Amino acid sequence: MKPNKKAFLRKALTAAFSLVWTALLFLPVGTRTGEAEESYECRWADGSVSVLNYDRAYPYLGGIGENGAISLLNGQTAGMVAASAEFSAAETALRSGGLGEILSVSASDTGRLERAALWRVYGETVWCAGGFFVWQGDRIGRVSSAVGTRAVLLSGGMSASALASTGATRLEIRPDAEVFAKTFSGTAIETVTACAPYFYEAGALYRDTAGGRRLLAGIPSAESVRVRGNDFADRGALLPCLALRELTLGFIGSDPYASGGDGADLFVWLFSDGSEFRVPETLEKLRVTGGKIGEHAFYGCGGIREIDLCGMDADAISAEAFLSCSGLRRLHSPRPVSLAGAYGVRVLPCGCLEYNSERGSDFD
Repeated sequence: MKPNKKAFLRKALTAAFSLVWTALLFLPVGTRTGEAEESYECRWADGSVSVLNYDRAYPYLGGIGENGAISLLNGQTAGMVAASAEFSAAETALRSGGLGEILSVSASDTGRLERAALWRVYGETVWCAGGFFVWQGDRIGRVSSAVGTRAVLLSGGMSASALASTGATRLEIRPDAEVFAKTFSGTAIETVTACAPYFYEAGALYRDTAGGRRLLAGIPSAESVRVRGNDFADRGALLPCLALRELTLGFIGSDPYASGGDGADLFVWLFSDGSEFRVPETLEKLRVTGGKIGEHAFYGCGGIREIDLCGMDADAISAEAFLSCSGLRRLHSPRPVSLAGAYGVRVLPCGCLEYNSERGSDFD
């Protein structure tokens, strides 16, 4: 029987390919791509020093350290590779520069590991300034749409729909940005980093103005928000807070004296768009530490279960402020008040009165 010619050829080609691949395996690492091999001196936290080429360094790549060096991580041991001046200039511009500065960035003169580090840190960033800008491997490019985990608002305003389209969960606000509560509505933002005159703390965003610190917005994902140190609050500042469960305020309404106009003396001022209000159904616990609470101040707040006013001036609280709180289980008040329903009352060690409904309370 004659041998199968096609089968013979297949076996010969397979053997030849195997020999070539085996030879490639024994070539020095870094010479297979045709590019000049780079080497990097890595100083490890345990005091040792390694000289690595790109193929051996890349699996350890962590990102960019606080000192601007490239960070590596081998198991639990951290290491640092010194960066070039070109890399440092590019990274500084991407991290803190304005639109003009980031548009001028070019990574063409940096090394492979440096470009990989820039991509690792900034590949999921969307810069916003009248449009979207993204890192394209060696420079910034403008795009019609973008998706990333972090959005950087460089200047001007941004609609909530545009911010939501990025899918970003982190927002960085630069000094020239214009941000309001409506900027956050319907977005996935979970954390905020803000530059002066903006300030972010405990789920709340503020802006320092000539007239004082202004509460701008609460963060959509926040379940607990603590507002303090502000002199006044924007109408609807907490409208984005759809998951809110606990809230602490220095005062309700627009300012400590409720002088901001129609509805400024009501708690729902913080949840109003000017025509209607939406206090989240999830909100159960409220603590107020100052300001003025007038008659019917908690209109429309039937869902709140527990209110703590300990530390407030008793004379600044109206006895009729809580008649709309139909779901109230516990009230901690420095003065006697009127409530709708049956409540037990006792004097607390602090001198305040505690009102408990027949359903009890778990407030601590």
